Order: sequence, then C-alpha cells, then structure tokens
Amino acid sequence: MNAKVQILDKIHDIPTLPTIYTTVSKAMEEPYITNEKIAEIISADQSSSFKILRIANSPFFGFRGKVDTISKAILYLGHNEVKNILLTVSLLKIMPGSKILSALKPVDLWAHSISVGVIARIIGGAIGDKKIENYFLAGVLHDIGKLLFIEYMNKEYAEVLDIAQKNKIEISAVEADKLGITHAELGAKLAEKWKLPRIIINTLRNHHKGISDLISQESPVAAVYIGDIVSRLLSLGYSGDPIIKKPVSSVWRKLSLPVNFFTNNRKKIVLEYEHIFKMLMINR
Repeated sequence: MNAKVQILDKIHDIPTLPTIYTTVSKAMEEPYITNEKIAEIISADQSSSFKILRIANSPFFGFRGKVDTISKAILYLGHNEVKNILLTVSLLKIMPGSKILSALKPVDLWAHSISVGVIARIIGGAIGDKKIENYFLAGVLHDIGKLLFIEYMNKEYAEVLDIAQKNKIEISAVEADKLGITHAELGAKLAEKWKLPRIIINTLRNHHKGISDLISQESPVAAVYIGDIVSRLLSLGYSGDPIIKKPVSSVWRKLSLPVNFFTNNRKKIVLEYEHIFKMLMINR
C-alpha cells in the first residue's frame, strides 16, 4: 500500500464532527428557529459556551458592549459566525495532538493556524466582504492536513520535514514527492468528508496556489494565502515551512490592500492573535 492510499484510508477513521456542532447546524437550517432555541442547544456544552462568549467579547469582533449570553452572541455575530466558532472549538477537542514531531509540534501548528485565521478575517474586514464569517474558519483549517500527517504518518512525515529543512524547499513539494499527496489536498478531502462549505474546501485545497485562477476569484482563498505568509513573517506559531515566498502580485492586487496595510495593523494582528489563541486553547 503506497503512502497516499494509506493516509486516505485513515481519513475514514477520523471522528465525525461533534454532536453539538451537527445539532446546531441542523437547528440553524430550520426556517422558524429562534436564537433562544439555538442558544439553549449550545449552552448544553458548557466548555463551548464559555469559549464562544470569551471570543465574542474580544475586540476582534468590534463590539463595545458586553456579550454576556449566547443569545446575544448569536444576535451580534450571526448564525454562521457562531457556528464557525463552535466548529473551531470542537476541532480543537477532537483533532489529533497526541503525537509530536521534534520539528513540528501540534500546538505550534495550531498557533500558526489560528493566527492565519485572525489575519484573514482582518483582511476580510478591510476589503468589506459581507461574508466575513468564512475568513477566520478558513484560516484556522488551512493546515489541518499537516495534523493528519503527524498523527497517522508520523515517521514518514518526520522524514518529509527533515528533507524540507535540509534542502530549504517547501513542505508541499516534499509531501507530493514522498507521500503522493499534499497537506492542502488532504485537508480538502477531510473537509469534504465533513461536508463543510465549498469556500472552506476550496481554500484548504488552494491556499498555496498563488497563481491559480481560483485565488483570483475568491477573496477568502487569497486572504488565507496572504495571511499564511504574514503569519510566518511575524513568527506567530510555526507552520514547519523553512522558506517564506514573496506573494504573487496578482493575489495582492485581488485584495487591493494598501502597501503599508500590515505595517499599520501589526500591533492589532499580534494582540488579537494572542487573545484568540489563549481563549481557544483554555482547557483544550
């Protein structure tokens, strides 16, 4: 059995999304569901409720008043944003983290991923995208394929990281050569299994493809692509990649960000990342 077939087979063993997330998702699809009813379902999971409220009160979402109930969080943030935060919280509970590589620890990879989510959402807000709720989740999930490799192909992935480091080449190139599949492709397949939104699947699959037509068409993909680079420049967490490429100019043009955008927003990015990371990792 080759490495690609082996890892794809392992996806079938990965737990389905937690009951709390699937229950809330189904409830939100009901035409006459009330925020109070959704809040009641979420509140049954005390850990998730606590984290949602803490995150909702972050300056990250820009609310001046205190969000002290799940109902208020749903009212202010909207169904999709709350659902995506709940999904993020749920994934931190069920995703692998038991195995550690000396070159890449899951907690450092989560830190990097959360920072990319924060940066991507800040970009989404800056360009005025009305569907901004997709940005944070897409960023948080973009490297989930690496977590799968670490958990299910620990020895093989240690070799991949070693080759990438010694030769100063992108991890994706070594993954494709040694394993027959990249973390981006693997993450997208997991997202498909979990029936996540199309834009999330597309972002996971294409977040390294700076020249793809898709990145030019879909802002969340472009935002995560840029966010990944900025996160590594700021050393927020660690992705395992030994090199940082200059972003493709067409992607930068797609977002129409000012030249000094990240210089002006550096402090905001770091503070929001530190706050969100702390909130999500409490009692993981």
